[in-house]
Amino acid sequence: MKRLIIIMIVGVLSFVNPVFIFADDTNDQSISTSVSVTSTEVLTSSTSSVGTTTETTEIVQPPAPVKLTASEIYKENSKSLCEVRMTVPDTNDQKYSSMATGFFVSDSGHVATSFHLFDNEIKTKTIILRGKNGQLIRKQIKNMKLQVFIPHTNRIYDLEEITGVNDYADATVVKIDLSAEDGDYKPVSLGNSTKLLAGQELFVIGSPFGLSKGMAKGIVRRTHITNDFKGFLNENIELDIHIFAGNSGSPIFDEYGTVVAMAQGIWSRANNNISYGVPVHCIMIEKLLTGHIRVPSLGATLVELPIAPIEKSLTINNLKLIERQTKIQDVKTLLNLYELTKTTPEGVVVTEFFYLRGFAGMAIAPTKEAGVKLGDIIVAIDEIPVKSKVEVGLTLVNKNLKKKVLVTLWRYENNVATEYRIEVPLVAYEPTN
Repeated sequence: MKRLIIIMIVGVLSFVNPVFIFADDTNDQSISTSVSVTSTEVLTSSTSSVGTTTETTEIVQPPAPVKLTASEIYKENSKSLCEVRMTVPDTNDQKYSSMATGFFVSDSGHVATSFHLFDNEIKTKTIILRGKNGQLIRKQIKNMKLQVFIPHTNRIYDLEEITGVNDYADATVVKIDLSAEDGDYKPVSLGNSTKLLAGQELFVIGSPFGLSKGMAKGIVRRTHITNDFKGFLNENIELDIHIFAGNSGSPIFDEYGTVVAMAQGIWSRANNNISYGVPVHCIMIEKLLTGHIRVPSLGATLVELPIAPIEKSLTINNLKLIERQTKIQDVKTLLNLYELTKTTPEGVVVTEFFYLRGFAGMAIAPTKEAGVKLGDIIVAIDEIPVKSKVEVGLTLVNKNLKKKVLVTLWRYENNVATEYRIEVPLVAYEPTN
């Protein structure tokens, strides 16, 4: 039987479990970035003829972006990179270290990188070390140091603060206090990641295994891949670019030299790896310069339709397939969902409720409390049709957390498919730092 192997590289450890590998390194390093904006220019000219004046307004479009070679992209952004390091001296003369790539995103020393580099350590105040006999030991963190190393100046800076965390996108922005003589760095330019296409050529620059500023190129394999993280939008792109330990947080450039994604990790099966990145429009770097991103959510796990090849007549195997994909175990709910999918082929199925922190500071499941049930199929939010988890996330991302949203759903009960419109309060996941 084939087995799916997941490796997560954190600190000095490699965990073999079923699935995802974060590409932070256990030794060192990270990268940095910034934004540029192109604006259109409006020219107005006027001419006079026999007492009449005619005004002509001409809109001058900005010049078309110029495609760059890999060497040009590397040269243009070589001073945008850095390495984010976390080190924890241990009482047993062990030194726990972890690193990721980062990139400058402002002229004030702001660096974007992956949050999983120090996510668990910051939240739990503990680290996991390997003992003399190979056993894993959890210890309290003492004297943890977060630093940023700038390769082209060969300088190391203590991290001044974590200015913002977007936990659902595995991204954070940190700040260092650059000295006056260190003005020789360049923020990256952020591109448009919403228009990425399969087959598009991309480039990544990072510090694999702590080797500073290594470059690789490849293509986009797939776009708009969703990972369900506590009911929040987590959109990825799949790449055929080689991403290694230490590449987490690396900027991924398009052919115009703008950053369109951040390297996140890899899926591994039988020593064959597929790389993933987070699009910049999901990271929302501009907001992370000033604070955490509180992502609105319905507080429910959603599964996209179709959940399984629905047969005309229900079979045990078909019911088991629906159960396996939705994780719903109640037989009556599964039977109702089977009947409902015959008449409602598009939407997202509610399969689980989460209890998250709301504005009142208490554990709540807003969708459940509002009257939504397991097996319901959500087809619209605030009159906007939704057919996928990505569409749900994009519909909610800019909503006011203090207001309710109108959820349109279908439910099968009493042998009839019925449409419901329910007002549901939102909750937000708030990261801890």
